[in-house]
Amino acid sequence: MRKVLRWLWIWLVGAIASQSLLASLFALGWTYRWQQRTAARRMFHRSAIASQKSWMQFASEREALAPMRDVPRLFRRQPGTPQPTRPVLKQFHAALHGAWTNASWGSTGILTTWTLTLLPTLLWAFAWYAGWHVSFAKMYEHSEVGVSLGLTGLVLFSLAMLYLPIAQARHALTEDWRSFFDRRVNLALIWHRPLFVLLLALGYGLAGIAIAFIKILPAFFTAMNPDLEMLSASEALEVLDRYYFWTGGLAIALFVALRTAAARIYSDALIDLWRQARVKPSAFHIEEFRLLELMQVEYGDHRQSSGALRKAIGSLGWGSYRGGLLLATALVWSVFNFLPFVSQFGNYQPVRGFLNQPLVQLPCFRYVPESLERPSASNVRAESSF
Repeated sequence: MRKVLRWLWIWLVGAIASQSLLASLFALGWTYRWQQRTAARRMFHRSAIASQKSWMQFASEREALAPMRDVPRLFRRQPGTPQPTRPVLKQFHAALHGAWTNASWGSTGILTTWTLTLLPTLLWAFAWYAGWHVSFAKMYEHSEVGVSLGLTGLVLFSLAMLYLPIAQARHALTEDWRSFFDRRVNLALIWHRPLFVLLLALGYGLAGIAIAFIKILPAFFTAMNPDLEMLSASEALEVLDRYYFWTGGLAIALFVALRTAAARIYSDALIDLWRQARVKPSAFHIEEFRLLELMQVEYGDHRQSSGALRKAIGSLGWGSYRGGLLLATALVWSVFNFLPFVSQFGNYQPVRGFLNQPLVQLPCFRYVPESLERPSASNVRAESSF
């Protein structure tokens, strides 16, 4: 019962945080910490030690793993973390350590993610504005400007998404932003698990369709219930606040589920690369190296045969298989990346519509029109709001 209440509390805070871009930074940081625990725990269950003791016992016996033993705290100090000695600082640390850690991790996480995703989303926004400008000004000879910008952004975002989920999970485990940019190891991890990377992309695609539906549906509220046309702006805002709170709770659950899947794929690929000696030990991050040693996973104990015939068949057959799966993954991401254009037609959002993709960047799932949130719009009727 206690675990159920804890998860309900986490879900409630996540649903509230999903209503604001700033608060969603807090939710993002918690998700990174959850990914760290998920990846470390998955590595433990893949080791031989798992047959001898539980994760809780193993983590409790090792100081380095103690902060990952329990589910990340939202506000209070995480059990197992060092405490300051001064009484006043100790009190603040006990009450706010979790909140500070979440905000810090969220800030680092979004900055690394933006390095790959901000430019494509800017190109989408420019493509949108260029397309409408050409349409209204009848400048059809310039129509290729918007199309070319949109396609360029779509290709760049698709390439980024091939790399991003695993890189985010690795960043979470290592607590080092530099591991996010370690292309050699990150690409090796992706190449080693192409089928699961494809399944993860499909999961993002299905979740993206759900998020687009959530965003567009309020545009049809008055058609489904004509009485809503008589609501004042404040009443319409209340309706939308309730709608986006509950749907934000669903969306934040999807967000965490996708990040959890990425962490499990990453940890499985990491174990396999280590045991098969596919990458030199020096290429791994020091935190990965330390965890693998703690869990007594031996380097190269599942090394594959290096016979000439086997090597030739493997390089051709498996290379083609993996390449085909990654190509299919890129196509799935292309469909996912087209969803923002679809949802913008149904419910236009000037900034968040393109510049923030909530399943990838900040998990903010609230799309209330600005006119409803301005005090000067208090007398506006709902027909201009839904």
